[in-house]
Amino acid sequence: MSVESDVDSEFDYPDNYTAEESFYGDGLYPPDWDRRRSAVQQRDDWTCQRCGKASGPHAGDDGVTLQCHHKQPIMDGGTNHLSNLEMLCIDCYNNEHDHDITAEHPTQSKPQTSTKQDSGLIGALLTHLILGLIAGMAYVFIPIAINDSGLTSTVPLV
Repeated sequence: MSVESDVDSEFDYPDNYTAEESFYGDGLYPPDWDRRRSAVQQRDDWTCQRCGKASGPHAGDDGVTLQCHHKQPIMDGGTNHLSNLEMLCIDCYNNEHDHDITAEHPTQSKPQTSTKQDSGLIGALLTHLILGLIAGMAYVFIPIAINDSGLTSTVPLV
C-alpha cells in the first residue's frame, strides 16, 4: 500500500474540515497533513523541485530541510490535492514567499502535546514543592534536569 493511498481525498478542499479538525488547529492544513507531506516527499524523491537539492535517503547527514509547498496558495483558490503540493528546500521556499516564511512557521512538524509522563512529573514536582512548604522548609529543591536515571540537578527555591 502506498503512502498516497493513505491520503483522504475529502480533505483536498479546506471547506471539508473545521479548524478544530485541522492539523495545527488553525484551519489551514488538513487533518492528514503528515500523510500528504510523506506522499509528496516520496513522489518528489526527497528533492527540491526548484533547485534539485537532495534530502532524505539520498543525502545522509548532508541533506537539506525540505518544506511541503502549495503551488497555488489556499488563499488564492488552491487545494491540498497532491498535484498542488511540491517539496522545496528552505531557500527556494523562502524565495517563493519573498520573505523568510520559516521564521513565521519554523517547522512543519506537528506540535508536541504533553503526555501522561509529563503530567505525572508535574504532579510530582508540585507535591514536592507543597510538602516542603508545609514542612516549613526555608528552601525547597526543585529538579531542573531529568534523564533516564532520574533527577540530575536541583536549584533552591526560596
